[in-house]
Amino acid sequence: MPDVRPPYLFNPETVEDCIAPLPRTAKLIHVKKRVGETSIAFPRLQKTEREILRILGRAGLYQHLDELLESLERCLENGWNAHQLGTRDRDEYASLMSDLQVAEHCLLRGFTLESPVGLSIQGPKPDLYVRKDEIGAIVEVFRPRELQAFHNFLTDASRILYEADIRLDYHADVKIDVISDFDGAGRLVSPWHPIDLDEALAPVAEEALSRLASRLPAPAPTVDELIVEEWPERNLKLTVEFTDIRVSFGDEPVRSIGNSMSYGGYEPVGMLARLMPPIVAKAKKRQAGERGVTPRILICDVSSTVVAAHLDEEHRKDRYIEILQRDLEPQLERNYDVIAFVEQQGWAKPLRLHFALCADEQYHVILAELFSAFLTLGTAGRS
Repeated sequence: MPDVRPPYLFNPETVEDCIAPLPRTAKLIHVKKRVGETSIAFPRLQKTEREILRILGRAGLYQHLDELLESLERCLENGWNAHQLGTRDRDEYASLMSDLQVAEHCLLRGFTLESPVGLSIQGPKPDLYVRKDEIGAIVEVFRPRELQAFHNFLTDASRILYEADIRLDYHADVKIDVISDFDGAGRLVSPWHPIDLDEALAPVAEEALSRLASRLPAPAPTVDELIVEEWPERNLKLTVEFTDIRVSFGDEPVRSIGNSMSYGGYEPVGMLARLMPPIVAKAKKRQAGERGVTPRILICDVSSTVVAAHLDEEHRKDRYIEILQRDLEPQLERNYDVIAFVEQQGWAKPLRLHFALCADEQYHVILAELFSAFLTLGTAGRS
């Protein structure tokens, strides 16, 4: 059976060169964690399941990865801790990146950081303690996930294509589409509604990945190649178009992967409402502890959600606020003192606050220090 989640290819020499000026990162990713299996097609490369080696092994190729490593080292130098940095689990790694964004944001806003790692704490631990002069906060970070089947599929499909241990260079475009623009009842279903797409893809995602992995270009390639797989009962079609296929003569493959996927027909307010159950469940865990003198803040990173692109739309804000107050105000006081919705703007840049709910007005002080000015609406605030 083909490997639908192949290990990442990385150049150990590049990793060592990249990590040399990052002593704190190097301490967490020690020498034994920087070793993998030797690649068959590219003898100078090795293969690993560790997410961080994918980043370190591509240093210098992508500016945002270089910026990520700079931010990581800066936060580690200033009190943050990332003992799980060597994880092989992509969801855990994605959550860690949200934690890192929040830690860097707090540094940019003039706060000092203290990690709970190594502290003697009974019960659940928060992600971070922050302080600025006499003002402090206990911070928990949450990255709500949606459309898991769809996002996991695109990630895995890109991984199959990018990490294939075959001596070929190419560009590949991945597209998920409908077979017919209309369903059996004659209703227009193109473009996909994101929830319909996720539900259609979920039962066949593993099969689709397996089909893709088994149909990679042969070692004696043509210049272009097209893979088309269909599931008529789900009105689902996968297309992968390879262009500029050629035998690789370098030490590393030269590949680029794109995806063209659009969905529509959704109501952003409804997509926000769908995020509420996991956020409420997270709040009820009360990982920042019981209510006390120090404010407890739950920061929800909604950067990768469908609704993030619509949170600035003024004509929807009243309905957004209605949902937030209805579902999250009951979580204030007992579970958290502040619940904030933020979006990433890039490494070394502050987070953008979209909405915040406070248990009462005394928490406006910490909000102002963390996120600057905001407009209050009862116990809910918005940027």
